[in-house]
Amino acid sequence: MNSKGVAKTPHYAGPISVMTVREVSAYLHVHPATIYKLLKRHQIPAFHVGSDWRFNIETIDSWRLGQDGGLKEKPRLNGQSGGNLVYARKP
Repeated sequence: MNSKGVAKTPHYAGPISVMTVREVSAYLHVHPATIYKLLKRHQIPAFHVGSDWRFNIETIDSWRLGQDGGLKEKPRLNGQSGGNLVYARKP
């Protein structure tokens, strides 16, 4: 295939600051369906690009840290196998 006369589009090579549903679900270690539920309930910061959802990584980090506001600093082990952590709520 000949690419003569075709303008080359420069690609952004900097750090990624916007994620898709699949990327944010992997980043937060949850199923994509969980992200869609949070979107439906307006419980996670996001924006549309056409019909697709996008997430700013800095906003997601701030949102995630804000979710820990009512939790104690030290997690305790859940007694179940696999070492799952459960956060105890402040009284």
